[in-house]
Parts: sequence; structure tokens; C-alpha cells
Amino acid sequence: MVATMHEHHAVDGYLFESLQALRDMTADWLHRYNHRRPHESLSRIPPVENRVKQFPSLYFQLAQEIEVASLAANALASLCRVNR
Repeated sequence: MVATMHEHHAVDGYLFESLQALRDMTADWLHRYNHRRPHESLSRIPPVENRVKQFPSLYFQLAQEIEVASLAANALASLCRVNR
């Protein structure tokens, strides 16, 4: 008889077939926790919303930088496609 071993990863009762599945679930949970879940200590609003209220200019600047980086990445991807 030949036994086959499959690699499994378990965290708090969840069984994952791969580390990537674990990473994906963790990223989803972290996003929900910070962006959607109301926190009692923050007057029942999510942490990200609270930070935006505290530092609106910081988040506006960050959003602009992300948009510029995204435009640059799209332009580079277009150039790569043209030069093939």
C-alpha cells in the first residue's frame, strides 16, 4: 500500500489546501476588519473611515499618488504590448 501525503494548513479550525488560500482569506478578513467592520471605540465606524476623517489631506495625497502610479503602470503595459 502506498500512502500519499497532501500538504494541508490549518488555522483556527479552517483547513486550507495551500498557503495562497490562507493568504487570500487573511487579506479578505483584514480588509473587512479595517474597511467595513464598525469599531465601538471609534464611534461605530471602521478604522479606515476614522483615519480619513482625522487626516483627509493625507488620504487625498495618497489617492493621487496611487492614481499616478496606476496610470504609469497602464502606460508601461501598453508600451510592452506595442513592442511585441
